[in-house]
Amino acid sequence: MRPVLPYSPKTVLAHDAISLPKAHYLSTKSEKESVVNEELIEAAGREILSWPGVSKEDMRGGTGKGGFQVPPATVYRFGRRHLGHIHVTGVADITFPRRIHDELVSEGRAIPHPAGFDGVVSYRIRKSEDVPNVVELFRNGYELAKASAERREALQAGRAG
Repeated sequence: MRPVLPYSPKTVLAHDAISLPKAHYLSTKSEKESVVNEELIEAAGREILSWPGVSKEDMRGGTGKGGFQVPPATVYRFGRRHLGHIHVTGVADITFPRRIHDELVSEGRAIPHPAGFDGVVSYRIRKSEDVPNVVELFRNGYELAKASAERREALQAGRAG
């Protein structure tokens, strides 16, 4: 059984529909209601990009696993490591070790990725209160990636010395 989401989806694109109850994606909303506030996505992106070593790149949309359309997204990286991305629809997909992924899902802080990618959680940005939540998820991933890079550097320095 899927956890209760910390937010209430209004309309869901195919990218999200796989993991949400039928009622969430069968209802029709006005175009105004279904448009994600770009300012919210940009606010999250500005915060993520303020962390040392984080960069961004654009990802084209296309056909994803299962044949549904994947919307374009902005990918955030720490060095070469993919932290996650935020689709133009407001859905953020963030990569975590399996144990942390499972904790986030069981606590209801995120849902499993709709296409079932291992270690990837999703969180939908709908309102201003969602921005700190998604930023916190990215920050957790960033801190893990940073700690991993520091361990790798220390190991390499130990081998060289």
